[in-house]
Amino acid sequence: MLEPRPADAAPLPAPLSHSAASQADLQAFAHERERVQAWLDARASGTRAVSASTLSQYRVEAERVCWYVRTIGQPIASWQRDDASAYLRFLQEPPAWAISARGIDRNDANWTPLRGALSARSTRQSSIIAANLCSWLQRTGYLRANPFLDDDAIVITVPAPRVPAPAQQAATAESDATLGAVDMALMVDAVRARVALGREARLRQARDHFLAVLLAQAGVRVSELVNARMGDVALHAVPASLGSPAVSDALLPASVWLLAIGTGRAQRWLPCDALMAALREYRTAFGLSPLPLPNEATPLLLSVRKRSPRRADGTVIDSPALRRDFGERKGVASRSQLLLIVKAMLNEAAEYARAIGQADAAARLANASLRGVRGAHLRERLAAGEAAADVAHALGLAALPTVAVRAREADLAASIADAALKLATPLATPSA
Repeated sequence: MLEPRPADAAPLPAPLSHSAASQADLQAFAHERERVQAWLDARASGTRAVSASTLSQYRVEAERVCWYVRTIGQPIASWQRDDASAYLRFLQEPPAWAISARGIDRNDANWTPLRGALSARSTRQSSIIAANLCSWLQRTGYLRANPFLDDDAIVITVPAPRVPAPAQQAATAESDATLGAVDMALMVDAVRARVALGREARLRQARDHFLAVLLAQAGVRVSELVNARMGDVALHAVPASLGSPAVSDALLPASVWLLAIGTGRAQRWLPCDALMAALREYRTAFGLSPLPLPNEATPLLLSVRKRSPRRADGTVIDSPALRRDFGERKGVASRSQLLLIVKAMLNEAAEYARAIGQADAAARLANASLRGVRGAHLRERLAAGEAAADVAHALGLAALPTVAVRAREADLAASIADAALKLATPLATPSA
């Protein structure tokens, strides 16, 4: 059993106490506590009143938040999304000093509002309630943004409990070793079969379908996806003759679409003609032109919600209609957000596979990760007989982990030729 916090224990790296906190700090925390109490009062009566049991849960969460804020010395007004995630992790894995036994007087120095570690379900509920609190604080002008919501205005996912490194690596290796092209096709089908009710749901489906097709076609890193722009998808003219004995010049396409991805030694140009139908649907759904403009700076992966417009004094205009019509379009801003989106799609694909009777595929997808998707590309392409140097190049690797062959140098002209030959080869097969 976890022991209560020793009297001389340091709570966190920057704790505040009555003796250490300045008068301004104490006043700030007292004011914030008043705002939280006003939220509880608003939920206790009026048109937004909640049930007695729900209000009791709100009070418990309000007490946790206010105690945590006071303990770390950082008011909610300064919280970012990382701070909200740290709070949720703290609830799920509290240190021993943060636990107090039942029956301890509230005035005791060792009293805390925590009685033990919260389960994933309870931590998720805490996140939902804290998001409700912060939304109210935002509407009343106390917060500029809600730290418990992601860029799609969805309550942030409860961080997974930490897994010992050996077990985690073993689980990853096992799932990565089994994911294949068939599983990626199921992910695409699952997004297409999704029931999308409402405008934001339809936008999310269009984006996720494009992302699923992209992941099925190319093994791209998380950072590369986050940094990619619409203008990185560009049309390139194909030379009149490539000098290939396998394909007649007459069968070569006039142009090919390539996606410029990566930076430095990992920069490469990936053929993306197979992505263009999904890209057109995606861009049209978001009100953009069907095809990307040259050097277009729009993020390749867009957030479903626009950023709320602001008044001249910098305050947020909390109006869904104005946000829809005048808000700034933004992209998926972080690696963690993208990983959550991909993981949700893999889980959705697992449910879809289970529903159509593919239990083995469901198990693979439920345990998969974006790293597993890249591993699937590597295995599928090597199994198809593609040269190891070309596979390493396509994945942005200096060399394959198990093959003593270095990737070929990135070259735009060679990438155009490769893409053109791949498009022309199926056309040449019937005449063979």
